Amino acid sequence: MERKILITVIAILLTVFLSFSSANATISCTNTESTKTIAVGETGTISVSCTGITGDTVVTVTAAGYDANCLSPVDTIPFSLRQDSPSAQITFEAKSMACQYNPSDRTITWNFQANTEESISSQQTVVTITSPNSVTASFLNAPYTVTQGDSVTVILEISTTATVDITDVDADMTTNPSISSITDWNDNTIYSSGAQKTIQKSWTFSTSDLSPGTYHIYATVTSQNAVGDQASTTLTITPAEEEAQTTTGGATTGETGVTGGAIMAAGPTVSPEKNATSKPTLVPGIGLRENTKLQKAIEKVLGLANLSEQAKENLLRLSESITPHVEAKRNFRYSDGKSVIENHYTYKGKGKVKNFMIYEKIPKTFAESADNITVTAPGATIEVVERDPEYLFLYSEMSEGDEIVITYTVESEVDESVLNSLETELYAQSLEIPEQISQICKPGERRCSGNKLEECSPEGTEWKLIEICQYGCSENTCVKVPGAQPGMITIIIILIVIGITAGVIAYIIKSKREKIPSAAALKIGRF
Repeated sequence: MERKILITVIAILLTVFLSFSSANATISCTNTESTKTIAVGETGTISVSCTGITGDTVVTVTAAGYDANCLSPVDTIPFSLRQDSPSAQITFEAKSMACQYNPSDRTITWNFQANTEESISSQQTVVTITSPNSVTASFLNAPYTVTQGDSVTVILEISTTATVDITDVDADMTTNPSISSITDWNDNTIYSSGAQKTIQKSWTFSTSDLSPGTYHIYATVTSQNAVGDQASTTLTITPAEEEAQTTTGGATTGETGVTGGAIMAAGPTVSPEKNATSKPTLVPGIGLRENTKLQKAIEKVLGLANLSEQAKENLLRLSESITPHVEAKRNFRYSDGKSVIENHYTYKGKGKVKNFMIYEKIPKTFAESADNITVTAPGATIEVVERDPEYLFLYSEMSEGDEIVITYTVESEVDESVLNSLETELYAQSLEIPEQISQICKPGERRCSGNKLEECSPEGTEWKLIEICQYGCSENTCVKVPGAQPGMITIIIILIVIGITAGVIAYIIKSKREKIPSAAALKIGRF
C-alpha cells in the first residue's frame, strides 16, 4: 500500500515539475543563420533552429520575401520543428544573379507559428549569390554635350571576358531629370564565341522637348550567370543662342539699352539670401541591422571581408554609448545660386574613439542624387552608400573636444527647412577608456535590478537600462510568461511539495498505528 502511495506522490511531483517547466519555456529561433553565400547554379543549406520547444509543441515554419527567380527552395516549405527535432537544414538553389543590386529580393524571411498562443519573432537570412564570371558596363563617347534642339546618341557598351555565354543580360536605365527616350534594355546574350564578347545599345533622340541643363544617366546591368556592373554619365544641353532684342519706336535692333519708348525684357529675378541654424538631438543608430548597403560600405571603409553578427552588435552598442556625447549643429545658407548645408559634430565624451563613422541620408528636397552634390569633409574617407543620396564618413580617431565639419553644396535654390529632414547615425569600431576612468562592470554584461533589465555600457563605466520587464526579471533576462514572479513560483512549488510530502508521511504513520493492536484490545480478546 505504501509503495502505491509513494508512486502516486512521485507522479504528482513529476507532473507539477513538467507543468512548471512547460509554463516557463520560451521559444526562440535566433540561432537561424542570418547570412549565406551560394554560387549561382549551385545549392546551399540554411540552418533554421529554435530553442525552448517542449512537450507536444509544434512550430510551423514558412519562408517569404525572396524572389523565386533568384532563389528557389529545394526542400519542402513549410516544415515543422519539434522538441526532438528543433532544427532543420533547408536547401536553396541560387538560380540567377539578377537580384544582385536588390538585397530584399534575396532576403528570406522565416516566420514561426507555434500550436500554442506563444508569439515567436521572425528571422531573416540574407543570401549573397556569387559567380566567377562578370560583365563591365560603360558609356561610349561620354559625357555628352548638345545644343538644345539637336539630336544626340547615347551608347551603352556591355562586355565580358568570360568563356561561357552570359545570358539574360538586362540594363535598367534611369535618368535624372527624366529622359523618356532612354528606356530599359532587356533579355540580351553575350556569346562567348564572339570575337569582341561585347554588345551595344544606342538611343538616338532629339533634345527639342528637353530643357537646358545637366541630365544624369545611370545604367544598372545584371544577368543570369555573371556579376553585374553599374555605369553613369551626363548629358549637358546648352541653350540655343538668341540675339537680345530691344524695340525702339517699332524698329527691332540687336543693340542694348532703351531710347524713348523702347521696351526691353526684364532680367532674371534674383532670390534673396537665406540662412538657418538648428541643433538636433542625435539618437543611437538602428538602421545598420537591415541596411545591407550600409553594411557593405562599412566593410569597405574598414577593409573587412565580412561584417559578422558580433561586429554588428559591437557597432550598435558603441553607437548607443558615444551618440549622447556628440554635440551636433547644422547651418544652412543660400546665396549666389548655391545652397549649402554645413554640419558640425563635436565629441564631448571621455576616451578615444577609433574608426568613428557618420552615416547621413540627405533628403531629396536638397538633391535627387549624390551626383548633384559637392561634398567636403576634411580628414575623412568618404563612401557613397547610395546615390539616393546617402553617405558614410570614416574618421580614424576622435578624442574629447575634437570637431569635424561636413559640407554639402548644390547649384540650386533649396528651402532652409531641409535641415529638419536630414538623418544622421553614428558608429565606431572601438572605444579606448582612459586609465583614470575605472570600470564598474564588464562591457555587454547584463543584470536584473528589480524589474529592470540593465546592460553594462561598452566602456564599462555605467549600467544602462535595456528593458522594464512587465512580468519581472530573473537570471539576467525578462520573464516572458505572465503569472507569478519567478521567486514566488519557486516558493509555491516548494510549499506544494512540502504539503504533499507531509500528507503522505502522516497517512503512512496513521496506517501503521491502526495495524498495531493495543494492549486493551488484546485483553478483551480482539486479537
